[in-house]
Amino acid sequence: MEIQRNLRSLPTRPIVLMVAVLCALAIGLTGWYALVANAPHGVTGGAVTYVGGFPGPDARDRNERLQQQRQSPNPETTHGH
Repeated sequence: MEIQRNLRSLPTRPIVLMVAVLCALAIGLTGWYALVANAPHGVTGGAVTYVGGFPGPDARDRNERLQQQRQSPNPETTHGH
């Protein structure tokens, strides 16, 4: 009986406010951690330059070698036949 009287007199607004503040803090910390974890890190190997769409100076030679390799029979793929 005494416990029920004490629970009825316990103010609920401060408890609800505390729970709301803790939830907001948890959401904020989770968002901050996600932003920090997904942020790009510094480049350690120097500057990287991407030149897309432009073949290198030896591209024609490499392409010819690859085509010759594809056209010549490979003894490993014929299994001795």
